[in-house]
Amino acid sequence: MKQSSGIRLSKKTVLWLSVALAFLACSGILLFLTDRMKKRLYDQQAVRTWTEDGKGASQLTVFYPVDDRAGIGRIREMEYGIRETLIKDAVYDPDEYEDRLPYVSCLSVPGTVRITSGSLTVEANAIGTGGDFFRFHPVTLLTGSYYSQELETPDRILLDEDLAWQLFGSYDVIGMTVTIGGVTHTVSGVFDIPSVNSIEREAGIPQNLVFLSAESLCQLGVVGGRILPDQEAGEGSGTKQAQDTSGAGAAIGTAPVIGINAYEIILPDPVRNYALQLLTDKAQVKKGRAYVLENSSRFRGEALLANFKGFFSRGMQVKPLIYPYWENIARGYTNLFSLLFAAALACLAAGLLIPCILLYRVWRRRTWTVAGEWARFSDWRYEQASKRKMKKEQQIEVRDEMDGIEDIEDDEEFDKDEEETGEDGEDDGYDENETREEDIEEKEADEDGDSVQEEETEADVDEEEETEEDEEDEDSEENDEK
Repeated sequence: MKQSSGIRLSKKTVLWLSVALAFLACSGILLFLTDRMKKRLYDQQAVRTWTEDGKGASQLTVFYPVDDRAGIGRIREMEYGIRETLIKDAVYDPDEYEDRLPYVSCLSVPGTVRITSGSLTVEANAIGTGGDFFRFHPVTLLTGSYYSQELETPDRILLDEDLAWQLFGSYDVIGMTVTIGGVTHTVSGVFDIPSVNSIEREAGIPQNLVFLSAESLCQLGVVGGRILPDQEAGEGSGTKQAQDTSGAGAAIGTAPVIGINAYEIILPDPVRNYALQLLTDKAQVKKGRAYVLENSSRFRGEALLANFKGFFSRGMQVKPLIYPYWENIARGYTNLFSLLFAAALACLAAGLLIPCILLYRVWRRRTWTVAGEWARFSDWRYEQASKRKMKKEQQIEVRDEMDGIEDIEDDEEFDKDEEETGEDGEDDGYDENETREEDIEEKEADEDGDSVQEEETEADVDEEEETEEDEEDEDSEENDEK
């Protein structure tokens, strides 16, 4: 009977296994890089400022088309409907939250303004903000701080670094003032939006950018891309634009906020897609007046796969939407993440498929049997068990030897102590002469005992002999009588 030679891998098989491991490593690296880049997109991570782990809530954005941009009246109506629905669905209890809103939101209005500092006037791109805007879109502050969103202080402004240098020759200009449409605004801070790669450079980040309140922009600037002439930039510059497109006529401060391009909100999401469905309904998306995007799920695996499937049609636009620069950045990265995710899945599939093919080929060309390999495995396991047993026995023997050596050392120390005690002649009142006398007395006592015992034995023998003689005499007497 031919003995099984066992499973042996050829050099070619080992090479293919190495390739499979390389594919798996590549897949892990791509997923790691994707995750690292996702964390850099702070505009898409605002939900993490609402909950510790980003769970239980959802970040969403409503984009309004150019020909039907929202006014503050429509926004307030939508927020009221959201609040009432949350109460109705037992998601929000006003008494429990002490009238604190169950959501956080912001809005943005794109436009342009003319900024005057002394005798210098600069045309600048502007983003009018409302709500907690900088919670959603933090910028890198070089000096100063974000301006307050309180209605009592609408005259604060943030300048980018280039604009600060143009107006003041420095970016350390906190507390200095500029004039917009004849109204004085105080510089709250100077920021920088870095463009470090092609995606961010092509996202449409405007130069000479300022952030100011939405009401200031709607009253003193232009909602859109056209700079007003000097004669129109004064007190009545916002008259025509101040008409609320919703017809509600609501206002923030001294002028209605109109031309809202993007409205962002963080909502409770107790059940997946609950927040998306709620905002879609209240934003009247079914009527084609807005487009709702769930930022929290746009970078998940299933969303990236769906984006990859429609990769070639993604650039097509059928609605007159103009995305802000932060959304353009996110959309560019979404395309990149879709490619990386697809590549990672392909590498993972290849890394798993190659071992399966090799295993199939090895099975087809095998010169071994399952029973034989099982026997080899059993022998190996028995051998390992025997080795462990022998090792344990050796340890026991070594331990016994060490214990014996310790006993011998203890005996030697004891004998040594006895010798030292004998030489000194002292050991707790020990007297060798007395011990010898006691031994002699015990010996004599034993001898006397032996003598007494011998005498008692002789006496017993004599008694027995006399008893036997008496019995014989009695027997003889009886015989005589007979």
